[in-house]
Amino acid sequence: MKLTKTKLKQIIREEIQKLNEKKMVVTPISKIKDVKKKVKNGEVTYRGLGLGKTFDDFYDLAGTNGFEITVDKKKYFVTDEDFDILQKIRKIGFKAPFRRGS
Repeated sequence: MKLTKTKLKQIIREEIQKLNEKKMVVTPISKIKDVKKKVKNGEVTYRGLGLGKTFDDFYDLAGTNGFEITVDKKKYFVTDEDFDILQKIRKIGFKAPFRRGS
Protein backbone atom coordinates (compact mmCIF):
# COMPACT_ATOMS: atom_id res chain seq x y z
CA MET A 1 0.00 0.00 0.00
CA LYS A 2 1.38 3.36 -1.03
CA LEU A 3 1.12 6.13 1.53
CA THR A 4 -0.42 9.16 -0.15
CA LYS A 5 -0.39 12.70 1.14
CA THR A 6 -4.13 12.50 1.82
CA LYS A 7 -3.76 9.24 3.76
CA LEU A 8 -0.87 10.70 5.79
CA LYS A 9 -2.96 13.77 6.69
CA GLN A 10 -5.83 11.49 7.76
CA ILE A 11 -3.49 9.44 9.98
CA ILE A 12 -2.11 12.60 11.57
CA ARG A 13 -5.63 13.96 12.22
CA GLU A 14 -6.64 10.65 13.85
CA GLU A 15 -3.57 10.63 16.09
CA ILE A 16 -4.19 14.24 17.17
CA GLN A 17 -7.80 13.37 17.94
CA LYS A 18 -6.66 10.42 20.10
CA LEU A 19 -4.32 12.71 22.05
CA ASN A 20 -7.08 15.27 22.57
CA GLU A 21 -9.45 12.58 23.86
CA LYS A 22 -7.11 11.50 26.64
CA LYS A 23 -8.37 12.70 29.98
CA MET A 24 -6.13 14.29 32.57
CA VAL A 25 -6.21 12.52 35.92
CA VAL A 26 -4.94 14.04 39.17
CA THR A 27 -3.34 11.24 41.16
CA PRO A 28 -2.97 11.44 44.95
CA ILE A 29 0.54 10.42 46.02
CA SER A 30 -1.00 7.72 48.20
CA LYS A 31 -2.05 5.95 44.97
CA ILE A 32 1.47 5.92 43.46
CA LYS A 33 3.27 2.74 44.50
CA ASP A 34 6.43 3.32 46.60
CA VAL A 35 6.62 6.99 45.56
CA LYS A 36 8.12 8.19 48.85
CA LYS A 37 10.81 5.51 48.72
CA LYS A 38 11.58 6.41 45.10
CA VAL A 39 11.83 10.12 45.97
CA LYS A 40 14.23 9.24 48.79
CA ASN A 41 16.36 7.27 46.29
CA GLY A 42 16.30 10.12 43.75
CA GLU A 43 14.25 8.17 41.20
CA VAL A 44 11.52 10.79 40.63
CA THR A 45 11.64 13.85 38.37
CA TYR A 46 9.17 16.67 37.79
CA ARG A 47 8.09 19.28 35.26
CA GLY A 48 5.83 22.26 35.66
CA LEU A 49 2.58 22.50 33.76
CA GLY A 50 3.48 25.69 31.89
CA LEU A 51 0.97 28.47 31.36
CA GLY A 52 -1.11 26.98 28.57
CA LYS A 53 -3.92 24.49 28.15
CA THR A 54 -2.40 21.86 30.46
CA PHE A 55 -2.22 24.37 33.32
CA ASP A 56 -5.81 25.52 32.71
CA ASP A 57 -7.13 21.95 32.45
CA PHE A 58 -5.36 20.94 35.66
CA TYR A 59 -6.68 23.95 37.56
CA ASP A 60 -10.23 23.33 36.31
CA LEU A 61 -9.98 19.71 37.44
CA ALA A 62 -8.18 20.07 40.79
CA GLY A 63 -8.96 23.65 41.84
CA THR A 64 -5.28 24.22 42.58
CA ASN A 65 -1.92 24.27 40.84
CA GLY A 66 0.19 21.19 40.29
CA PHE A 67 3.08 19.39 38.68
CA GLU A 68 3.76 16.45 36.42
CA ILE A 69 6.03 13.88 38.06
CA THR A 70 7.65 10.86 36.47
CA VAL A 71 7.95 7.64 38.47
CA ASP A 72 9.23 4.48 36.77
CA LYS A 73 8.86 6.16 33.34
CA LYS A 74 5.16 6.78 34.01
CA LYS A 75 3.81 10.32 34.26
CA TYR A 76 1.41 11.47 36.97
CA PHE A 77 -0.26 14.81 37.64
CA VAL A 78 -0.12 15.77 41.32
CA THR A 79 -1.29 18.81 43.28
CA ASP A 80 1.05 21.42 44.73
CA GLU A 81 0.24 20.14 48.19
CA ASP A 82 1.26 16.56 47.37
CA PHE A 83 4.37 17.79 45.57
CA ASP A 84 5.39 19.78 48.65
CA ILE A 85 5.09 16.62 50.77
CA LEU A 86 7.46 14.81 48.39
CA GLN A 87 9.89 17.76 48.27
CA LYS A 88 10.23 17.58 52.07
CA ILE A 89 11.56 14.03 51.74
CA ARG A 90 14.23 15.02 49.22
CA LYS A 91 14.63 17.63 46.51
CA ILE A 92 13.09 16.26 43.33
CA GLY A 93 15.09 16.73 40.13
CA PHE A 94 13.71 18.96 37.39
CA LYS A 95 13.36 17.21 34.03
CA ALA A 96 14.15 19.53 31.12
CA PRO A 97 14.72 17.37 28.06
CA PHE A 98 15.34 20.30 25.71
CA ARG A 99 17.73 22.18 27.98
CA ARG A 100 21.41 21.75 27.22
CA GLY A 101 23.09 19.54 29.81
CA SER A 102 19.89 17.85 30.99
